[in-house]
Amino acid sequence: NCGENQSESTAAHLPLFLEMNHQVLGRDVAQGQGETITALAHLMKCDETRLKDLMKKNFNEIFIHTQQNPIAIEARLTQKVTENQTCRSLSALK
Repeated sequence: NCGENQSESTAAHLPLFLEMNHQVLGRDVAQGQGETITALAHLMKCDETRLKDLMKKNFNEIFIHTQQNPIAIEARLTQKVTENQTCRSLSALK
């Protein structure tokens, strides 16, 4: 379940994760691979490949337009994940 009905644990850990890892996450997304993508996908309970593709496709909106501000990154990432039908449909698979 990615983006919808995230557990309280996920909601509590996502801001801290992004605060500590937003710069490395941005580099990993730009390169198309990395441990922070894997960790974020696990934290958000989302398919890693789908999340990676979503972030890469929306890289400028998520990382550049937010000026690497972790709070803004979280808001934009959450918005994109929620809007993305592919990612949201994962809940039907579980």
